[in-house]
Amino acid sequence: MREFVRRYRLLTGETPDELGVSAQRLAYTGYDVAAFLVTQIEQASGRPLWEQLRNTPRYEGLGTRIDFRGGNVNRTMFIHRYRNGTIELIR
Repeated sequence: MREFVRRYRLLTGETPDELGVSAQRLAYTGYDVAAFLVTQIEQASGRPLWEQLRNTPRYEGLGTRIDFRGGNVNRTMFIHRYRNGTIELIR
């Protein structure tokens, strides 16, 4: 966590704790999702990524747990971005 906060401060000039609640959650969740996906891509097994994700052990992030082994309800991927202090749905 300290390393994430340090790097976040270098990038933005503030720490996640100085942000509002929504922005703070987005910072930690974004970090967790990106770290989880990068790890899975780096450990490519030759299987399709969706299959690899469904069979990977639970990921305990800074603010999010990711686990697909019990199945997932959502069948669609929603892509958001954070801009001008708000979260926008892109797709």
